[in-house]
Amino acid sequence: MALVALVIVAGFLFQDYVIHNQDPHYPVLTKNDDLRIELVASNLSFPTNMAFLDHSNILVSEKNTGNVRLVLDGVLKSEPLLRLKVESQGERGLLGLTILDNTSTTGESGKDTKSKLQSSSSLSPTHLFPTIPKAYVYIYFTELKKNSEIKNVIYRYDWNGNSLINPKLILELPSSAGIYHNGGKMIIGPRDHQLYVAVGDLNSPNTMMQNYKYGKKSSYSSVILRINPISGLPSAGNPFLNDNISGSTTDIAGLAYSYAYGIRNSFGMAFDTVTGLLWDTENGENSYDEINLVKPGFNSGWDKVMGPISRNNDTSTKSRLFALPGSYYSDPKFSWRIPIGVTTIEFFNSSSFGIKYKNNIFIGDINLGNIYYFKVHNASRTDLNLNSSSQHSELVDSVADNKNEILKTLFASNFQGRITDIKTGPDGNLYVLTYFDGKIYKIMPKNA
Repeated sequence: MALVALVIVAGFLFQDYVIHNQDPHYPVLTKNDDLRIELVASNLSFPTNMAFLDHSNILVSEKNTGNVRLVLDGVLKSEPLLRLKVESQGERGLLGLTILDNTSTTGESGKDTKSKLQSSSSLSPTHLFPTIPKAYVYIYFTELKKNSEIKNVIYRYDWNGNSLINPKLILELPSSAGIYHNGGKMIIGPRDHQLYVAVGDLNSPNTMMQNYKYGKKSSYSSVILRINPISGLPSAGNPFLNDNISGSTTDIAGLAYSYAYGIRNSFGMAFDTVTGLLWDTENGENSYDEINLVKPGFNSGWDKVMGPISRNNDTSTKSRLFALPGSYYSDPKFSWRIPIGVTTIEFFNSSSFGIKYKNNIFIGDINLGNIYYFKVHNASRTDLNLNSSSQHSELVDSVADNKNEILKTLFASNFQGRITDIKTGPDGNLYVLTYFDGKIYKIMPKNA
C-alpha cells in the first residue's frame, strides 16, 4: 500500500486511543505504567529509517530531500552527512539505510564474508555499545540522473568515524522505479552478514515473481533480495541460484539474487534475535496487511492472494501460484483485515522492559500512529502466541477483523507523525521514528 496514501485509507482514527488528561499531541502508552516516552530529536524531513552507530550517533535517511542526517547526543546536526540526488515523487526517494560494522575487515571478496563482520543491530544492547570507527553504510534510493531512466539503486559508503565517503554501486535494479511500491527496507543478517533488500511490485504486477506464470521473466520486483555486501553479487546459498534449479525458470533475470518473492510491498524486515529467522511485514491492497515468517524460497502469494488462503473466495488460489523449484507458500502469521498501513517490525533485543518483552515483536503503522506488541510462541518461535489468554481469544484465527480486535495487541498510540521505523537502541530502550513530523522518540523505564 502506498506510503503517502496510507493515511486516508483507515476506517477509524488514532485519536480514539488518547487517554483523557493526556497531551493530545503526545504519544500514549496504553497499558504500561512502568514505562514512559521521551522525545529525543525533531526537525527531520519525512524520515524513513534510522541506524545506530553507537550510544551517541544515529544515522537517519530522509525520503524527499535525499539527505542522510546525523543525530548526535539527541541533537540533529544542521548539515547533512550526505546529499543524494533523488527522484521523490510518490514513494520514490531515499528509502533504505543499514549499517555493517567493518572494523575488522580487510579488502574485498566475491565470497560470503562471515568472519568478523556484524550488523550494528546484532550487537547486544545489554553491554557497552562500542563506537564503530569503520563501517559500511548501505543506502537504497531512487536515483535522479539527467536524461536517464529513473531506477532504484543500492550504494555502499564507507563510514570513517566522521563522514560517509567512497561511494560504490552495489546494484542497480534494471526495472524502472515505480511511483509506488518500491519497498526499500534493508537489513544485514546478524548471522550470515548478508544484505537483505525488500522491493515491492513497483505498482506494476506483471512478472513471474508476482505469480503470473506467463508473465515477464524478471526477478527485480515483488522480492526480497539477498546480496553479498562486499561484492554486490548474489549471496552463496540463495535458494534460486541457477545451479540449484533447472528448466525454463533459469532465464528469469536476476533470479539468483532472490531469497523470497510474491511480495506486494514491504516497509519492515527483522531477524528473530533467538533463532536468526527472518520476518517481514507486507502491505495489502484493500485488505489484509500481513506479518510473515520468511524462510528461503518463500512465496508470499501476491498478486493472487493476500491474507490467509481461507479468506480468499477462490479455493484454487494456491494452485494458481507460480512455483519455482524449492519454493513454498505459507499463510501469514498474522493479518489485519482492515489495513493499518503496517511498516516496521522489531525484535526487542533487550531486558530493559522486563522479561515479558525480551525477544518479542513490536510493529509500527503509518495509518494510525500505533505500536503493536506480539509475543512469539516460546516453543517453536515460528508462530505468534495469540491464544494463551482471554485477552487474545478473538485472535486465534490470526486475523484482526475489526477495530476492537486491533486494540487487543495495542502497546502505544497517538504518534501523530505516524511510524516508519522502530529500533532497539544501544541503551536497551525502544526508539521510534515518525514520518510526517520528523521526530525520534524513546520508550524507556520510568525510573531510568
